[in-house]
Amino acid sequence: MRLISQDGMIDVPYEHVSLEVNENEIYCGYSSSLTRHCTGRLLGKYSNKEKAERVLEMVRGKYSQLETLKIAYRDGMISDWEKEFGFNKVEEAFRPIFKFPKDDEVENGLE
Repeated sequence: MRLISQDGMIDVPYEHVSLEVNENEIYCGYSSSLTRHCTGRLLGKYSNKEKAERVLEMVRGKYSQLETLKIAYRDGMISDWEKEFGFNKVEEAFRPIFKFPKDDEVENGLE
C-alpha cells in the first residue's frame, strides 16, 4: 500500500516504513534502504493527539482491508462481494493508496 503525505510531496510504501505519532503529528519512522529519504519526514499534522492516533488507526484499517481483499480475490469471493456491495465499492476498497487526510476530515478520538 502506498502512503501519501498530507501535502502530497511524500509517497512511500507502507510495507517499508514505520509510522510514529509525536504529539499531534505523524512522522515516517524507521525506513528500509529503499525509503531512507522518508525517515523523520512529516506525513500529517493534526489539531490534537487524538486525531493523529485516529489517522494511524485509519492506516491500519485500510491495510487490513487490502490484505483481506487479496485473500478473498485469491479464493474467488470477489464476484460475490461485487453482487452484494456493487463493483464501485469493491474497486474503491482495492485501491492500495492511503493519503493522510486534512485535519478537518478526521473525527476526534478513537472509535
